[in-house]
Amino acid sequence: MNLRRYTLLACGVALGWASPARAFSLGVEAGASRVADQGEPGANLSVRVGLGLPTPGLHVQPELAIAYARYATADWASASVGGSVTAGDRVRPGAYAHVGYARVIGDVTAGPTWDVGGLVELSVVPLVRLGLRAGWSALPTGDGVLGAGLGVTMGF
Repeated sequence: MNLRRYTLLACGVALGWASPARAFSLGVEAGASRVADQGEPGANLSVRVGLGLPTPGLHVQPELAIAYARYATADWASASVGGSVTAGDRVRPGAYAHVGYARVIGDVTAGPTWDVGGLVELSVVPLVRLGLRAGWSALPTGDGVLGAGLGVTMGF
């Protein structure tokens, strides 16, 4: 085969791999949260990187999430793996869950964390979705956190 055939083959494989049914995605979300027992309000920011899996009727998205939360008494950083499952085309209701590791920035307090919640996404254009997420998180200190955020997810 010559160079042109290899180039065409490589382009075909790349386009097939990055189809909307199996697209890489990058999501950013900002929101507010409250430590349940203490009533302490906070702000959070998260970034998610995922890969959509081709499943009939559902949008399954395994993902890696990195998050930062700021409260009056402590700042938290976390890394977790999990995913989301949504259904629909233009409007996608669904659920998400992650497990991971969280740490107080500048302190030794650290340990496992998890979150679960619901979401609704709206497809604005084919590979851009706006979303609302709300859920519950558990911190290594044993505290629970209720949070909600708005975000945007782009597929590639």
